[in-house]
Formats: sequence, C-alpha cells, structure tokens
Amino acid sequence: MPAIKARLTPPLGHGGRVPKLIVRHPHYPDCNTLVKLPALDDGDTVDYDVALIICGIISDNSWSTGWFARSADGSKVCKPGVPLVASDGDVFYFVSDWNYKYPVYVSWDHWRLPGTDADLPSAFSTLAIDPSPPSLRNSGYVEDLKGRDQSCRVSGIIDFCEQAHLVPAGEREWWDSNMGESSDLEIQSALNGILLRADLHRSFDAGTWVPMVREGGRLVVYVVRTVDVSNQFAALWHNIEMQNLVGVDRRCLFARVAWAVLSLHQEFLAIRRLASDNLLVRMKDGELKEMAPEVFKQFSRS
Repeated sequence: MPAIKARLTPPLGHGGRVPKLIVRHPHYPDCNTLVKLPALDDGDTVDYDVALIICGIISDNSWSTGWFARSADGSKVCKPGVPLVASDGDVFYFVSDWNYKYPVYVSWDHWRLPGTDADLPSAFSTLAIDPSPPSLRNSGYVEDLKGRDQSCRVSGIIDFCEQAHLVPAGEREWWDSNMGESSDLEIQSALNGILLRADLHRSFDAGTWVPMVREGGRLVVYVVRTVDVSNQFAALWHNIEMQNLVGVDRRCLFARVAWAVLSLHQEFLAIRRLASDNLLVRMKDGELKEMAPEVFKQFSRS
C-alpha cells in the first residue's frame, strides 16, 4: 500500500483585522495621514528601515534624511533601527530638520527613479545579485527568464511559473523618461524580470507584496497591502526570504517597490479634498507645486 501523506495544514494568519501603523505628515493640521502600513512583523510592528524606504519614496525620495517621531513637533523621536509598534500610536515622518515642509509625489507617473545604483537606498545599492550567465546575449529578454531562473524566485517551485516584469510592460512612457535617459536597457530585457509562480505573480502585479531588502542584505517578500488577500497570505509569505537573483537590474528592482508603494497613499490624496490648506507636491518635471484641495476630488472617485 502506498503511504498517504497527511493533508496540509495551512497557516491561520493574524486573528481579526491586521493592525496598521499610521504615519502622518507633521506639516498639515488636518487630513494628514500620509500612509497606513500593515504591522505584520513580530509584536505587530513595522521595521524602521522599511518604513523609511516606503515613506521616503512617497516623500520626494527622502529615505536618506528621513526620521520618525511620536509627536507632531518632533520632540518624541523614535530610535533609529527599533521596530515601530502599531499599538504605541501614530508616528510622524520628518525629513532633515523638523520644520522642513517636504513635498510628496501624487503618483508613479510623477516619481523619478534615482540616476544610479549608488543613489538607491543603501540596502538596495549593496544587494548581492549574480550577473547574467554568459550564454544570454545582452543579458537576454523576458522570454529567457525560465532558462535563467529555472524556478520561481520566491517559492523555488519549478511548475506553473510565469515571466514577471519588474517595471510593468505597460509603463513604457515612464520607462523612456527614467531608464531611457540613463541606459540603453529595454523594458523587455531579462534584467527587468524574474520568474514567479502564477499565484505569486498575480499578487505581485496587484501590488500586494514587494521585494524588500532586510537585515543582513537578505531579500524577502514584504507584504504592503492586505486589502486583496486573506490574513493567511501574509502568514504564509510575509518576510519569506526569496531565492537568489541572477541578472536583475537593481534600479528595476527598486522601481518595482516604488510602483507598488505609490498606490498606498491614495487615501491620503483623496481626503486632501477636505483639507484646509494646499498640498506641496513634486511634479513630473521636478518642479514644486502647491495643489489646492479641490484638485484632489478626482482621487476620491478613483
């Protein structure tokens, strides 16, 4: 008689609603909830450095000079590197000096990719990525991903894998104005893709998770949105270390993080229609602009 394997026991996930860390912009008196981050790490926390990267992307690529405090005047400073506990209350994101009123990006279309690897957050600029195999001319194209990666870059599973773009294939205009100015890299290059199992590819394209560099330079699945998945998904995949990457461009990898992150503050933009003052934004051309509350009525309908 063949041995019958025991049925799988799926993880239960977080009981009830996932706690959120509320991050506020300190320089607006109302309608100032910049972003809400799911607190999925141990103790219902958010990693300090991950929060810096996420808030930094939204706030004019300011991760290198950003910091957190538990008070709007910046007096109750959060210790760098210490996890941010959701139940301890809201945090305020500051950039440089406490009185600097920093701008935000309103969308991915406006966001500008740093010009070189060295300009990325240090965790990404120093991430170890093996070069493309010599057999792939010009690093190959997305149709070469199966031969290059061999298996899903998260699960390691060989079957039911698909080619996943880092910068989505439909973002050619953004690609041309960002990547096209600094390299001859094509959006269909294998440098802009990884192999993923079908379900993980679907959640990747939904912006549910991003590749995030954690302590020790380890690349993990980091869940940033829980609205489209059950708590079981986060229990199963959040903070799982990914397989080694080969032949991937670091700037494309980081751009994918930004693509997902720049949908997380839509609630902030929508509520700005009720604000008492204008919002300072960084435009696509790099200029600063004050946007009046009525401009944000469009976000409440999106």
